[in-house]
Amino acid sequence: MVKTEWTDLALELRHAELHAFLKEVARELGTSREDVASWASAVHEKFVLIGINDVHDVVARIFEINDQLERHRRQMMFRNTLSVMCRLGAAHLLNSEPPKW
Repeated sequence: MVKTEWTDLALELRHAELHAFLKEVARELGTSREDVASWASAVHEKFVLIGINDVHDVVARIFEINDQLERHRRQMMFRNTLSVMCRLGAAHLLNSEPPKW
C-alpha cells in the first residue's frame, strides 16, 4: 500500500468517526430517529467544506465554525448545537484511546 492510500484510509476513518459523532449530537439534540442520519450527513458535508475532518477539529475550532460557515454561505449552527458538540466532543476525546496503528 502506498503512502497516499494510507493517507486516504486514515482520512476515511476520521470522517467515519466524525459522522458517528454527529449522529450522537443529533440524538442528544432530540432529532427524530428518522432524521438523525440525514442531519449528520448535512452537517458532515458542511464541516468537510470548511476543513473539519474529525472530532478533534470540531472541539479545537468550535468558536470558528459559524464564521467559516458564513464565509462559505452555509447555514450557521445554533449556539445550543455548538454547545452540545463541544461537550460531547470533549468527553469523546477524553475517553478515547489513541489509535493503535
